[in-house]
Amino acid sequence: MGDPWEGPGSRESLVGYQIRLEKKVASSTRLLFCTVGVLLKQMQQGLGALSKVTHIFIDEIHERSADCDLLLLLLRQIRSTRPDL
Repeated sequence: MGDPWEGPGSRESLVGYQIRLEKKVASSTRLLFCTVGVLLKQMQQGLGALSKVTHIFIDEIHERSADCDLLLLLLRQIRSTRPDL
């Protein structure tokens, strides 16, 4: 869907991913798939790290873990300052 044949994270790709230390993103990336841990790490850098983020989809949230619970709590707090998120 609009991605070049090189796949996610290539120079012209609109889709990228980050899983722990493996990162495939480009300046053209508009959709990033990442783990809960990666998102929590970005959030540790402050709200500025999420300034360009417009949507967050959380998959497999029914598989409860401490990381997922923390993420939900933080996102709920962020919504008070970022209602557009």
